[in-house]
Amino acid sequence: MARRVPAASPWAFLPSDLLLDISGHLHDAGDFVRFHAVCKPWRDTAGATRPIFLPWVIAPGDDVGIIRQSTVDFRGIYSKASSNHGYVAIVEPPGAPSNTTRRNWVVAADGTAASLFVAHPEPRLIQLFTGKVTPLPPFPLEQVMEYPRGIVYADGTIFLYQFNYEQCQDHRFDKTLAFTVSILRPGNVTWETMKKRLNVLIRNCCSAAYHNGEILVFVGANIWCFVTLNFEANGDNMGGMLEEPWNRVSTYVLDSRGELLMASIWVDESLQCHDNHHQVLSVTLKEVEGSSWKRWLRKDGRSLGDRLLFLGSPASFTMDAAQLGTSGGYVYFPFRRGMFCYNLANGMAKRVKRPRSEWRVEDLCVWLQPQPAIAPIQEIKESINGANE
Repeated sequence: MARRVPAASPWAFLPSDLLLDISGHLHDAGDFVRFHAVCKPWRDTAGATRPIFLPWVIAPGDDVGIIRQSTVDFRGIYSKASSNHGYVAIVEPPGAPSNTTRRNWVVAADGTAASLFVAHPEPRLIQLFTGKVTPLPPFPLEQVMEYPRGIVYADGTIFLYQFNYEQCQDHRFDKTLAFTVSILRPGNVTWETMKKRLNVLIRNCCSAAYHNGEILVFVGANIWCFVTLNFEANGDNMGGMLEEPWNRVSTYVLDSRGELLMASIWVDESLQCHDNHHQVLSVTLKEVEGSSWKRWLRKDGRSLGDRLLFLGSPASFTMDAAQLGTSGGYVYFPFRRGMFCYNLANGMAKRVKRPRSEWRVEDLCVWLQPQPAIAPIQEIKESINGANE
């Protein structure tokens, strides 16, 4: 019986420049890796450049030490979202806190890396996917932070913060919300650590950011800005700065091409009993007027038609829509353990990720730009040959 000769791969007859062009349109990291695996002619000619990938979203699960990583069905803008699309359970590195409601995650401001902060026995960052360890200086004994979250900015500044309730002697209430922050600037070997009682009871809509040497803190409809190390001397309360008929669910602060933006998610309480989320949810954008953080002006969302906004905690960022091969003017954000997309042009929201009970995406939501590390083909061959010997 004649031996059947396997058919030649259709990729073998395509010119290398066409293969490179095809790979440049693969903005899903999984598709890129699969293409790399099956297309040997492209592997042999591809350079070090690769396309920019659509981000994943990672969030803590209900189980201790488990991360729920998922891709988002970005086509859900136009088609029905899948309820089982791309969920992966990942084990957290050693040192993760046992408290399932708190996660010490520290992420890059642009979404290119995510780490776990471990306080004991020595402070350090452990990257969630690579395991790389970054030692950190010890904290002052009086300002130990057990459950911080934080952001690593492009210049290397590490910004850690936490909100927690503290007992107080005020006759109006017996506890208040306190804000603690630690900053490690590039080249420094000691933390700048500060703490302030905010004299509010609510703990929802809490976020913080570091921008141009200033610390911005958002709690409910209040804004604080701290510009020196002495919190008591320079904390101003900008109360009631948002007047909307709906209830605010969350607030996010992000830098978009050097411009500081505040994005707020609103929900119409009168419609929450229905599942028409395109009517329930709304997104508003505001920008700082000039150099003063005290005045925020409504921003026309249509001016962001060339960008995609990814809102999460502790960091949010924008991406160039053209580099991702898609149209812009969309905002992605978590709500009720699901993921939604808001169209800035027509003001409509649509769910692109079905909610799952074990996905605690509203407690902590990290958008992560995947950076797949693919070994050169010769290194892969040598590894396989070594394993077979």
